[in-house]
Amino acid sequence: MGPSIWERLALTTALLAGALGAMSAEATPTAFTGSYSQNFDLDLTNGAATMPVGFRAMIISGANSDYTAANPISTTAIAAATASGTQSLTVWDFGDMVTNSAAALYNVGSFGNLNDRALGSDPTGIGAMVIELSMTNASGGNLLGVTFSYDCKCLANGGGGGNEGGDLPGYAFFYSLTGGTNAADWTGVNALSLPNYMAGTTLSSGPVAITFPTPLTNNGIMYFRWADDNSTACSPNQMFAIDNISITTSASANTLAVQTLRQIKTVFVIALENHNWTQACPDCSPQQILGNPAAPYLNSLATSGNSNAAQVSYATRYYNSGQGVHPSEPNYIWSEAGTEFGVYVNDDPSTAAGNLFTAQHLTGQMNAAGIPWKSYQEDLEYTSSAAVSSAGTRPSGTNIYNGSTEYDYGPKHNPMVFFTDTQNQNVYPLTQLWTDLTNHAVGRYNWISPDFFNEMHSYLPGGFTYNGVLYTGNQAAVAEGDNCLSIIIPQIMASAAYQDHGVIIIWVDETESTDDTNSTLPEIIISPLARGNAYASSVVMSHSSDLKTMDEIFGLAFQTNALPSGDLNAFGTGYNYVAAANDLSDMFQPIYQPPTVEGGQVKPGASGFQLTFSGPAGQPYQVLASDNPIMSPSACAVIGAGTFGSTNVVFTDTDAANHPGRFYIIKSP
Repeated sequence: MGPSIWERLALTTALLAGALGAMSAEATPTAFTGSYSQNFDLDLTNGAATMPVGFRAMIISGANSDYTAANPISTTAIAAATASGTQSLTVWDFGDMVTNSAAALYNVGSFGNLNDRALGSDPTGIGAMVIELSMTNASGGNLLGVTFSYDCKCLANGGGGGNEGGDLPGYAFFYSLTGGTNAADWTGVNALSLPNYMAGTTLSSGPVAITFPTPLTNNGIMYFRWADDNSTACSPNQMFAIDNISITTSASANTLAVQTLRQIKTVFVIALENHNWTQACPDCSPQQILGNPAAPYLNSLATSGNSNAAQVSYATRYYNSGQGVHPSEPNYIWSEAGTEFGVYVNDDPSTAAGNLFTAQHLTGQMNAAGIPWKSYQEDLEYTSSAAVSSAGTRPSGTNIYNGSTEYDYGPKHNPMVFFTDTQNQNVYPLTQLWTDLTNHAVGRYNWISPDFFNEMHSYLPGGFTYNGVLYTGNQAAVAEGDNCLSIIIPQIMASAAYQDHGVIIIWVDETESTDDTNSTLPEIIISPLARGNAYASSVVMSHSSDLKTMDEIFGLAFQTNALPSGDLNAFGTGYNYVAAANDLSDMFQPIYQPPTVEGGQVKPGASGFQLTFSGPAGQPYQVLASDNPIMSPSACAVIGAGTFGSTNVVFTDTDAANHPGRFYIIKSP
């Protein structure tokens, strides 16, 4: 199923006025006032040797063989880049031979038009050449992110065409709000890392929204780096160049996906254990969940047309939080802090065990922001403290989900217990959840951990009969967990908290067998706001995606705790830092339709700013406006309404002159 047609567009008249003006006047790269463009033609007229303002040449030490397609330039390498001793430009025009390319940037003339200049690199003999652009936030307020685009030109040193497939293609792209020398200071953006092998061709990134991990304050500096390594010491090497840079303030960085998520009022996370959604060997023990006969309820959620799937979306590319992040406990810590702090044990939390922390974490941030949260832990009533494991036989009664007399509580499945400020805070037995749902007393964020027998961790010694089938061993654990979900989830869905913009997230701690892309984890959302009908999202996700989503829902800063060097992502190409992760927004209904705007812009009309947009015939629409790019749609003013016909709608905001920073939203009422 493709994306819904209903999405959001936020456009600002002030931004557009700046962008239109930038086309007729040379931009000032060091001062970012809301829009910036650079085609280098005026700065790099033929023969100019001066670096454009805001740019500098940097180098990554090493040899051409340091980085390959299998071992690409990393944030660690980018952070270690140093200023080149050559900060003047060498002029290069197609047809000439570059002589000393190791540490210089180039004033490049393009194929067929030497007046079309660009900023180029040709790092033969060193690890990599880096182009850096630094810009001061002169917008007058906090900058939440930017929308970035540029062209990558592929040229040839010495005039030979060539297709050097052994070379690293194009540019790897990174940004930072500190310009620091630690890997954590830099974030790679795959969508802006352009591959380009063929001499004489140009690839364009298109506009890509970058959401900063924290707002960049006024007068703060942002840094962008393009890194080029030819990878092999061959001649003539390809020369790459950047051109036609466009940077604008990004309303979409904080409105497109984030405003969709901010509709959510209440979150319920249900944690499960130790099973893949898919794996290379589906029937190897433990068996994967997809298609598993012991998990009919979970599979019904992922079956299009099944009534259980009506409000369900699920992920098809949800991977382990990091390579080697095992056993269970590190992943629960990660769900709070965006890292496991190098802890790879299952010990009860204590200073002696080294698994008790005071660092930044989700529910601690919620406390500071006054956001209510609760942790519901099955069998908590049988332990002396939330920080102490306890297992045994119930003094009376049986488990209402599996009929046994066993209980088994473990702090290793309780994320908040590993942080000193929340260790024994807001934690309740699972039985309290049903009372709280009835009394409208749940938190806005609720973590639910069934006991070991009901979360697919452990199997009952005598097996488990489910839907008339006796399952034993690990398949019994699967059946026990599936049965528990089939009871708990409908009860939550029947509550007012769920029905009023709520979401249930089924979360699983860790992959089995491998940490690469051959193993995926179950990640299922159930919500009135979901795309629904078992929508299968192919967006790459991890535990950092859930954490980023919570930050966006509740308006919190992204967690910035450091990751151990060994915690590479499933691709082996980087790290799952929260700020750089994809959130879960693809699984929710994007309820706003992006207008089809003439020339890609809102343009001045005869009596105000004119919007041109379209939609399905017969579908009603509203035009909303706000002077605040992060304001909730419910707080926007309705300035127009109508019904789509067979032609574009042309709407003119006659009051735009009184709102120079106005943002527009087109929505279905």
